[in-house]
Amino acid sequence: MGVGLLAFRSAGELEDYLKERPQHAGEKLRWNELLVRGRKQAWVPGYGR
Repeated sequence: MGVGLLAFRSAGELEDYLKERPQHAGEKLRWNELLVRGRKQAWVPGYGR
């Protein structure tokens, strides 16, 4: 998705992905959590300002 964000349809798909690519593990956010955080801080520096 850009900016280091990856989206998955389900938690199972995420877990399958991370089994193959553990180096990509990071913070896990649900969609609503992502939206709340995005309202507080732009994901791309300087975007929307």
